[in-house]
Amino acid sequence: MFDYPGVIHVHSTYSDGSACYDGISRAAAKAGVKFLMINDHDTLGELHKKGERYINGVLMLIGAEISPPTNHFICYDVKNLPNNKMMPNDYIKNINQQGGFGFLAHPDHRANKYFQPQSMGWNEWENLSHHFGIELWNYFTQWTNRASSFVNLIKAIFNPAWCLQEPCEKVKSGWDKLAQKRRVPVIAGVDAHGGRQLGWFPSILSSYVKQFSTLRTHVLTTNQLTGNEIEDRNMVLDALRNGRSYLLNYTAGKVENFKFTAIYKDKSWHMGDELKWHKGIKITSRLPKGSHARIIKDGKTIYQTNEKIINIPVKKPGVYRMEVFRKRGRCLIPWIYTNHIYIRTV
Repeated sequence: MFDYPGVIHVHSTYSDGSACYDGISRAAAKAGVKFLMINDHDTLGELHKKGERYINGVLMLIGAEISPPTNHFICYDVKNLPNNKMMPNDYIKNINQQGGFGFLAHPDHRANKYFQPQSMGWNEWENLSHHFGIELWNYFTQWTNRASSFVNLIKAIFNPAWCLQEPCEKVKSGWDKLAQKRRVPVIAGVDAHGGRQLGWFPSILSSYVKQFSTLRTHVLTTNQLTGNEIEDRNMVLDALRNGRSYLLNYTAGKVENFKFTAIYKDKSWHMGDELKWHKGIKITSRLPKGSHARIIKDGKTIYQTNEKIINIPVKKPGVYRMEVFRKRGRCLIPWIYTNHIYIRTV
């Protein structure tokens, strides 16, 4: 498998971002990003003008953010957008019917008196009847949720990494519960809007480059990206659609070629894959230096370790994922969150 880092959920001057596609792609290239997903509010403007393409060496893919007052939804692989006045079930159905897919945007986004007096989170998403994924980690949401007082606002401005905590427990719990019924891919979103472009100022408000160095989603592809925009687009979208990816807190450290697999005899399954349970299946991984890892089955921690190599038997069917933390003194910094491997009874 090939591993490519990307940034998801970015706004341009088509909505409330501060740069055009060329400026955003230059920032992404500088940050070392291989692909980038645009999600302007309720518009696919650039898709219909110039289309998806490589710009400055970065694969620029175009989706949108359906933006009613609450219950935002980021979507991809669509040509037309549903009206944001539709009910959530209806606009998700519309996107699925087009052959597209999407993710609940910032489901844990709370109101903030300094930035957004109204919550933009999700209500009762567990009852949705159509297929969707979840933006499990959203940097801007974490930033605004943490900057809830004047003191914390100052901390957030001067130390953006301080804002990054574990994804919301309620959202993780809902995700694990739903994944026991069907595949539910998750992503990390930046929700980048740019800003004043003061590259020297260590703030989430300063530049796309700094925002692109917070949360990333790494996709796993069976073939190498070649620079062919159509083929590469399809591989990246297929990986995101099926959860063949992991979520990375880049402020805790760079990671490449991270693996979390299930192995049975001479076969292996990766994040997002589904397989039938057999006695003898093992979960394996090789951790980055300085890690603490947890194996989660059906929402509950079943194994923890500081060892570099993980090789544990799968005793029962279930949905398995991994959380990895970076050890810094006595602190555990949230670092890597995998998608599930689905080990079913049938």
